[in-house]
Amino acid sequence: MISDAVIAPIKMRALTVSDVHFRLAEESVGDMKLDLGIDYKTSEPDNNGSDGVYALRANLELSATLANPEDETDIRLDSGINVLIEVAIDCPYFESAEGARDYLATNALSMAYSHARSVLMTIAGMTPASNFILPPIIPSAFKAQG
Repeated sequence: MISDAVIAPIKMRALTVSDVHFRLAEESVGDMKLDLGIDYKTSEPDNNGSDGVYALRANLELSATLANPEDETDIRLDSGINVLIEVAIDCPYFESAEGARDYLATNALSMAYSHARSVLMTIAGMTPASNFILPPIIPSAFKAQG
């Protein structure tokens, strides 16, 4: 049985995909260049803990293309996804709304990106680009835009 000490105190209230696209050119080239675009926006924590819980909503817009490295305008795979997430945590874990916001924003990005990556990987698996897998990211190195 897993100990409570290894389970994160964060609660996921919602995780939805509001838009996704995946377009593949008829022919691919050997080694292609990946261009990854991440736009991540978060709300301020709801209620600032007045009800004993900090909650945060976030929106992740992710785009990923594969292009011919000899001609970067020659896009061979174009994909994108929009993920909406809402997370919460009980107030006793944090002394301030700022600490809660940083924790929630970083973890929400990790969860939303993992979900987006999984959705795109599943779609790619049904195409000739079945080995298309987005690289992992370091959520703590990414600063959320409010």
